[in-house]
This record gives sequence, structure tokens and C-alpha cells, in this order.
Amino acid sequence: MSNDATAPTPPVVMGVPLEISLQPPTCITSVDIGGIPISIQNFTLTMMSTSLSLTDAYIYVVPDLSAATTQPQPYTLSVHMPNLKKFHLRALTTRKNLGFLRSFYLPALVDFWLEWGDRLLPYQWDLQFLVDWLILPSASLARLFLTDLPVKHPLPGSLAHNRAGRPLIPNILLENLLRIVPNLQTLCLPISLRVSIPIHVGIACGDLLPNLYWIELAVDGLQDAEAVVSMVRRRNQNASSARYLSVIMALDITLPTLSPSSQASLRRQMHELRLEWGYSLRYRSPCPTCQTYCYFAN
Repeated sequence: MSNDATAPTPPVVMGVPLEISLQPPTCITSVDIGGIPISIQNFTLTMMSTSLSLTDAYIYVVPDLSAATTQPQPYTLSVHMPNLKKFHLRALTTRKNLGFLRSFYLPALVDFWLEWGDRLLPYQWDLQFLVDWLILPSASLARLFLTDLPVKHPLPGSLAHNRAGRPLIPNILLENLLRIVPNLQTLCLPISLRVSIPIHVGIACGDLLPNLYWIELAVDGLQDAEAVVSMVRRRNQNASSARYLSVIMALDITLPTLSPSSQASLRRQMHELRLEWGYSLRYRSPCPTCQTYCYFAN
């Protein structure tokens, strides 16, 4: 499909572009409709009709969240997609209906990018679902990108802004996710997920992600950022004497804005890593609603 910005938008039939609806399924190897929200039903139709030919997909799913459809839904289909290698999914759903993915088996998946937002509990990732669903393509998966899909800021005073009052995601769930993808080379974690010290240690010694080259994550401040730098330093020192362990070549860190002196100190520490592909520091602004670094901070 054309990516030309000047091209007219193709007609849509019940949420599915007409060019998909009219082509023989075996002719479609790439689907790029990430800018067109479609329902779960039309997502399922698109995936089923291209199940044998599709190799690359970018899709945006927004289910009907009326009161009648927010109960858990049974998904009894079983759709095998043996050639899908790159899958970019934007999903504004809830934990109750994220399970629509369970019907799809992607044994050849290499790149998976999930932009996800829970409309009932924003920025609260269902890692157990990802562990269960990615177990089949885990051996082939080389690049995993998990990013927060922006949702509307809650009103001031909303409990959604209070990080301390939100349920914590157990560290073991993130560790379990990283353990099932031993061949992962690139990992991007969302701002709303924090990496614990035990996971730092696992990555540093190679017990977790022994083939990792590039990592992107978020931290809460200078001390946490320095812990990540230390993790990468130890990992690369260990890799120099362990053939089974890859050197981390690129590091991206997102964190709240620091003072100029702290920024300079952190840049110096990251520069001293001498990473082959370089490093990046991104600074967040406070949330415009509550003026703190809650989950809705930029």
C-alpha cells in the first residue's frame, strides 16, 4: 500500500479499507492501517483473510467499550499465521478484552511492537497476558517494543494520578517475560514499567537476555539512571570474557528533567560506556494536570 502523504485515503468498508476487502487474500503481504481505528471484529476479519500471505502488519484496534461489551469475551478461533514476521499493533482496549489476540498464532514473529492503553486503568500493563501469548513465537522474536498509547488525562484529583495508590506489577512478571525471549536483540519498555534491581543483575550477568544489543527504558531519577549505566557497564565487562554473551551497543533512557549539573554528570557516565551505536537521554516534563511525574507526564 502507498505511504504517499498526498494520496487520497482509500474507501473503508465497515472499518476495513476497501483495497483489503477486494483483493484476493493470497495477494496481500503487507497491511498498513495503523491510522484507521477498527473494531475487534474487523481486525479478526483482516487477519483471517490474509493469514497465509501476510508478512508485515500495522493495525489500530479500538473495540466498542459500551457497557454490554466490557465483560470478558470468549475467543474460540484458532488462526495460524505462519509468515507474519513484523507486527505493529496499536490497541486502546481494556484488560477485559485484550484477549482477542489469543486466537492468533504467530510462530515466525521477529518484530513485535505493541502500543497499548487501558481505558479503564491507564498505563497498567497486563504482562501475564504477554507472557502467555508470546510463548509460542518466543524463539524467533528478536525485537520487542512495548510503548504506552496516550490516553486522555484524568481530571485533577483523580486516583489515576496517584502512583502510590495503584496496584504494583510484580517484578516476577517482567522477569518471566524476559526469560521467554532468550534471542531478543532489541528491547524497548514503556515509561509506565520500571525495571527492578534483580532484573538489572540478571541482564548484567547474562542470565536474562544474553543476545541483547539495544535497550530502551525509563527511570524515576538520577540514581535509577546511574544504576542502569552500571548494569550496562557490568554486562559489557562480562561479555568480554563470555562468548555466549552479547555486548550492549545502544542505550536509551527516559527520565524526569534533571538539574544542569546532574544532566552533565549522567551524560559523562554514559559517554564513558563507549557504546558502539551510542546513547540517548530523553527528559520528561511534569503532568500538565497534577504537575507531578505521574504516569501522564510527557
